[in-house]
Amino acid sequence: MLKKLIFVTILVFYCVAADPICTNGFTLVNNKCLKLISNTTNYNSAEQYCRGFGATLMTVKDSAENDAIKTFLQSSASMVWMGIYCLTNEQCFWDDSSKNVSDYSNFATGFPLTDEGNCVYFAVATGKWISGDCDSQQRASVCELPTTVADDCPHNFNGNCYTFHEKQKFGDAQNTCQQEGGNLASILSEQENRYIISQASKQVSGDLLIGATWSSDNNEQWLDGSTWQYSNIDPAYQHIMNCMAIANSVVHFAKGWYAVSCGMPYSFVCKRPAGAAVSTTVPPTATVPPTATVLPTAIPQTDIVTQSCNATLPMAPGFFTSPGFPQNLATSIFCTYQLNTIGSYRILLRIIDFVPESSDNVINVYDGDSTTLLGSFNGYTPLASLVSSGNRMTVTFSSGPTDSFQGFTATYTPYSG
Repeated sequence: MLKKLIFVTILVFYCVAADPICTNGFTLVNNKCLKLISNTTNYNSAEQYCRGFGATLMTVKDSAENDAIKTFLQSSASMVWMGIYCLTNEQCFWDDSSKNVSDYSNFATGFPLTDEGNCVYFAVATGKWISGDCDSQQRASVCELPTTVADDCPHNFNGNCYTFHEKQKFGDAQNTCQQEGGNLASILSEQENRYIISQASKQVSGDLLIGATWSSDNNEQWLDGSTWQYSNIDPAYQHIMNCMAIANSVVHFAKGWYAVSCGMPYSFVCKRPAGAAVSTTVPPTATVPPTATVLPTAIPQTDIVTQSCNATLPMAPGFFTSPGFPQNLATSIFCTYQLNTIGSYRILLRIIDFVPESSDNVINVYDGDSTTLLGSFNGYTPLASLVSSGNRMTVTFSSGPTDSFQGFTATYTPYSG
């Protein structure tokens, strides 16, 4: 009888400990955490507010969620921004990076309609989704976080606790994390990547060591043994070191990862399971990856997206080039490239190579559409990284009267700085 009572007690304790909870004043709604922001703002301002929690604007993945959200909001708001951005009437994307809105949608008849706007709001009275102008329309909004497990750690997200520390070398940083019952952080999703960088900027300065190693044979591994199922390695960065950091500056695209020396001190982030007891056992000293120099790894040509003129490119991140690159250009061409990313980010553009025949060959970069010029390059002006104010950017390219040069290559990546 006593054994049975002990078993039942342990089972009840485990169930209570594992019950999903919400943090930061969010409310549990149909197994996700939501927070109504009653102040009305445009879409980008709503996204930025949610990002401060490491959250996105709300997503709705099935009819049960749609009904639950309608009930949650029915006496509090009439129209709220959703985490959807539509490139065209046929292409809408979730802000949580779960890609195209295809498995479920509840648009009102005649929507989405990008002539009305590329953003989407939720009409509470009907539960229908309606297109709206991202900049001019003011709406309330709902932020969304995943559920987590109860723990008194200050940074509790999706079942894990995170701590942020000032600069140490890789081996010392991993030892610190092990003493807390965890490891240098593995990052297994875009949502986790977003959360870590949103909190890091409030806690420490500079880029962050994470729990990844990058061997000379291009094998990436997480220290905690997690499967390498998500990667956010900066596509323009050469692999020359064995440890890895997450960027928090424009030098590398914000939230992107890049190789660093294991012997250089960086700020760092630790990760452990939420709700788990922290062991008092002193862990073994962490093994530091070998410091042998890794030969630089160039961007594989197969990864470059070569687009013809007047194209809307795939959602960021990606590459694009002048027509026919690396062959010499045709004469007197004019190209327009439309760049887009999901609604919760801006775009960071970097022109990698540009060898013109004369000052007649010009790349112009515009914020959003073709109205506000961010920068103009003719191959003789210094190349620079440019960041849009929203999630769209336009690039134009014109060539001169001869065909004696190859053109350019460029990368475009999501940016949240």
